[in-house]
Amino acid sequence: MSIPGVYVYDNSGNLSEIARLLKEHWELPFTEQINRDVFALNRFKRRQGVGREVMWKLHVGGNNSVGSYAEHDSFRPAGRQEYVEARSFFTMNRVIVEVTGLAEAATRGQGGFFEVLGEEMRQGLEDLKNEINRQLLAVTKTNPTDLDSVPIIVDRTATGDVYAGIQRSQSYWGPAILHNGGTPRPLTIALMQQMRILLSSTARNANTTAIWAAPKHFYQYGDLLSMFRRYVNPTTMDGGYPALEFESIPVIQVKNLPEGSIYFLDESEWFYYVLENFRTDEKNVDKDARRFVISHYSQLVCKALAKQGRIKDLN
Repeated sequence: MSIPGVYVYDNSGNLSEIARLLKEHWELPFTEQINRDVFALNRFKRRQGVGREVMWKLHVGGNNSVGSYAEHDSFRPAGRQEYVEARSFFTMNRVIVEVTGLAEAATRGQGGFFEVLGEEMRQGLEDLKNEINRQLLAVTKTNPTDLDSVPIIVDRTATGDVYAGIQRSQSYWGPAILHNGGTPRPLTIALMQQMRILLSSTARNANTTAIWAAPKHFYQYGDLLSMFRRYVNPTTMDGGYPALEFESIPVIQVKNLPEGSIYFLDESEWFYYVLENFRTDEKNVDKDARRFVISHYSQLVCKALAKQGRIKDLN
């Protein structure tokens, strides 16, 4: 970012715009111009990862030898419980911070408003958290190495319809999806009630704990409440996120969630696994500078996909 009139000399003697530095007059506090958000990163329960992937067992069938029998019947073959294995690989995210020796020396102690290395490290970490949160809410992956997101996990596609190594077409695994064939339609109370019926069925037995909505759909739902003369006191979730209620379930405004869908989540089945939590390593460079890499290995996991729902094709 160019800051007119603020320069320091680099090692070659040329002017470079690297920081707001020495003996300037500052208006406190700083005005933050970057919109960062970490709702999804902070929302899910965290667990410590082990190995290269997260693995868990799904109980998908019971003992089929149960049943009544007549007095002289012989024993039928023994049955057994049926399990399948799900797995999701860890992904890696990082941010690279580099500060020249001159900039570090010039801002050390009382010479400058802030010590540039510490500030670059702190802000770089916040940028990394913001990027992780973006990946967790993305409809598609910008890079194949991105994290799995809520929209990507809670979906059904025509090709490659697999999550955690299991076909979503399996009755015990696929999420509940209400779509309109790609044709946009308005959000309605009837659609939300239909989703609740699907998720509360015996086959799914979901306990929906939160409904996530982009701001546009959050306000559409609020308008529906007003239209039908249903009055609900708005609440504020942790982190200052506004929420309304639908059948006692919080409808949360998630400001960076892409428009077009709302999500009915059983959040007790979601976990954010962390294998390496913002490890910081200093790397060698062939110039008068210090370079650090902050690394984060993690993955978002939904362990009961059939208990999640999505209403798609909203306008």
